[in-house]
Amino acid sequence: MIVIVDELAELYLMGSASEKAEVAQCANSLLRLAQLGGALGIYLVVAGQRVGSDLGSG
Repeated sequence: MIVIVDELAELYLMGSASEKAEVAQCANSLLRLAQLGGALGIYLVVAGQRVGSDLGSG
């Protein structure tokens, strides 16, 4: 299975202050899927145009 995520930066930048916890949880879930998914045959293709520390800690 291949999961394609386009414009990852939009995930980090879309959330308002009240949604930051939900955005962080989603980012952590994507990171965990990337770490463990290979063993299950799940591969991530993550794309984005914006790179920088303002996108979050992930």
